[in-house]
Amino acid sequence: MTDTVFVNGVTLTDAGWFQDVNDPVYQQEANLKNSDYGGVCDGVTDDTAAWILAIASGLPIVFDGTSLVDEIIITSASARVIRGRSSKTSIIKLSGAGAQSKGIYTDNLASSTFINDIVLENFSVDMTNLTDDTSHFGIYLKHSFNNTLRNIKNLNQGGSNYGFGSGTALYTTEVTTCSFERIYLHGASGVDRVTTIKFFNLDSYYVNLENVTSIDFFGCTIQGAYAARFDFTVANKCTIWGGDIEGTVGIAFRFNGANCTDNQWHGVDFSGFSATTTSGTNTMTTSEGNGPTSFSTALASSYIATGRTKIHVGSVTSVSTSATTIYTNTQTSGPSVIDIFGDDGASGWIDRVVCITGGSGPVRVTTATLYGAPPTRTYTEVAGAIKLALGAGTHNVRAFPVEIS
Repeated sequence: MTDTVFVNGVTLTDAGWFQDVNDPVYQQEANLKNSDYGGVCDGVTDDTAAWILAIASGLPIVFDGTSLVDEIIITSASARVIRGRSSKTSIIKLSGAGAQSKGIYTDNLASSTFINDIVLENFSVDMTNLTDDTSHFGIYLKHSFNNTLRNIKNLNQGGSNYGFGSGTALYTTEVTTCSFERIYLHGASGVDRVTTIKFFNLDSYYVNLENVTSIDFFGCTIQGAYAARFDFTVANKCTIWGGDIEGTVGIAFRFNGANCTDNQWHGVDFSGFSATTTSGTNTMTTSEGNGPTSFSTALASSYIATGRTKIHVGSVTSVSTSATTIYTNTQTSGPSVIDIFGDDGASGWIDRVVCITGGSGPVRVTTATLYGAPPTRTYTEVAGAIKLALGAGTHNVRAFPVEIS
């Protein structure tokens, strides 16, 4: 169930927010369906002309429904904000008319031209029509910085297509609560690298990084029906903080070449990985008392080919039907957001809860089944201690704040 709250005429939901059309501020936005632009958003009519007009207006664009479009090109003089009502009801469906679609993109830019402050939020990108398997993109950004992607999902990606990708010179971008099956971040050497990208609560199964620096993953789920996979080529100072990485047939971490250094995994249990060799100074720390102390002895390019393989982060708590403390909230004011992972080998799940210091809670705002059929979960709080009780069975549980500074 989606909780809806109205604040000064603005509708807030657990999926995001959308401006009320009756609000005076609405006139400062470009609604794709307005007669000025002529969008239909029925999933059948081509809305490309409407997007060209709306983008040219320079105003933040809002839309709802399924909008069929070839590509949406963001330029330095165009609108840079695209908002939907939610990722369930607001869908950009790519028509597949182009030889290699890049969906929403900043392309054909001179190396000296940059676009900043792009905001994309609360919609899905449907790639159903892109069936020729030629590495299409749902969202593709280059020569750009200070961007925000929030509550974005890609649908029916398929083949070798990518939900989110980048060309050269993508800087300081935050990707929060998004679902992209495959991610492709490829920069160039020197100043054209992709750098300082932060992923919060990403849901994906394949991440490909080349010529990148300081790519951080906070509380992300990397799970594949085959193998959950990270590929690194000339990748430096990339870090995974918290999360759940699982592959039904294994997990692959591949360091291609000698120029992958200072990449870190914090609090990870790597027990069971077969020994391989590595280059550079890629290190990790453990909080569960097992696993290697550095990649040089056990991790780089390692791959577990049999059985469901898991990498979890943070200390583990065994939880059954009795209320058990899984996290201590030390925040003294305002809300705190906590992601909680659990599994028992037959089922896995993730919940997000919000705790209000001195108020009611915790309140579960989103939930997802990772695999199997998880039991019901009940959360309570006693003097800052977040407790969990399962409806049945015993699960290993890890909890951590959404944003780790």
